[in-house]
Amino acid sequence: MSILPRTVAGEHQPPWRDRLVGSGIAFLRVGFGLVFLSNGLAKATGWDGVHPFPGFLIDFDGAKEILRFDVQTHPVGPYKDFIEDVVLANYTLFGVLLTITELFIGVSLITGAFSNIGALTGAAFALHLNFANWDQDIWVWEYAVEWIPLIGLALIGSGEVPRARRRSRAILAPETSALALHGLIQLKGHRSLCRQRLPAATRNAWARSLPTSSVHKPKRLTARRSSPGRASPPWLNLASSA
Repeated sequence: MSILPRTVAGEHQPPWRDRLVGSGIAFLRVGFGLVFLSNGLAKATGWDGVHPFPGFLIDFDGAKEILRFDVQTHPVGPYKDFIEDVVLANYTLFGVLLTITELFIGVSLITGAFSNIGALTGAAFALHLNFANWDQDIWVWEYAVEWIPLIGLALIGSGEVPRARRRSRAILAPETSALALHGLIQLKGHRSLCRQRLPAATRNAWARSLPTSSVHKPKRLTARRSSPGRASPPWLNLASSA
């Protein structure tokens, strides 16, 4: 029994399995996108929660106080000084950048546009918070449950990979490309030249796709024989009688 995925092992992959994989990835991506988008909107508009769900969102000033608390006893001196003397001292600028970045991550993950970049940026956010709480007595996986799946989403993409792969296989299949090339050759009139440059698999499929009328025949002989009332040369009569 193969331990490889069905697609890697070369076995048949049922269509419903591809759809479930794509839907699962999209569900995970959109879920994380809602997290970042809601926090970004809370910082931009003062939105205080997702009603009717209980709890709160992290607004503009709340993010500043959380970061201040996280680094107050941080063991890495240069990092602690940078956060307190640069980031928190100029929080008006860095808070706006934080808000814009969270909105970008949310929109990117929800829509699937640049989702790899959005997921990677979100993972960097979670990794930074993980490092900021380095000396805090928190659950060891507190932020890893965010950056681990986000890194996975950055590697996977938007969740439409299986469908795109099937479409690319259909477009790039030898039979499909043969039919397209056959039409191009018919238009340009360079049938023999283009056929010689094709790969073997495509050339064979191209030959099978040709209609019977386009099979090459001795044009000179068929043209002369098909012309009624035209006398055949003596050598042709000798060849026919032979």
